[in-house]
Amino acid sequence: IRWCKQKAKQENIDENKYFILDIVDNNLQDKYDCIYSISTIHMLVVDSDRKAFWDFIYNHLNDDGIAIVTSMGNGEFERHNSDITKAFDLDEREFNNEKIKVATTTCRIVNWEGILKEIDNSNLQVLEKFISEDIAGFNQSMITILKRK
Repeated sequence: IRWCKQKAKQENIDENKYFILDIVDNNLQDKYDCIYSISTIHMLVVDSDRKAFWDFIYNHLNDDGIAIVTSMGNGEFERHNSDITKAFDLDEREFNNEKIKVATTTCRIVNWEGILKEIDNSNLQVLEKFISEDIAGFNQSMITILKRK
């Protein structure tokens, strides 16, 4: 955010357009032609938080707008590491033959059936869905292109 604000000043763009927002608890007054969410939904593990995510997208899309949502997964397997009390605990891992400590995170990867049900329950319609192997840091990602119903 800080970098974006600095860049905006250099380009004479309103720096106040860059800010942190909790999409689970906050809303904006604006609607958008396009919303792009990369690797967010799988970090939300509680059902009500996931519903709030999809509702946020629905509520902030223009009637003819689209949303592009990426999530970890191959569309088949599911992973539900959802003990949020352990989020950000330090975990020891090996990297380049060295032991390092990294913060753990929660993660909820659903298959196509699960994510399509969540999308449908939020009055969004899938225009296209596919698996991508082109997103850095992830072996495979589920991509959905959505619009309001």
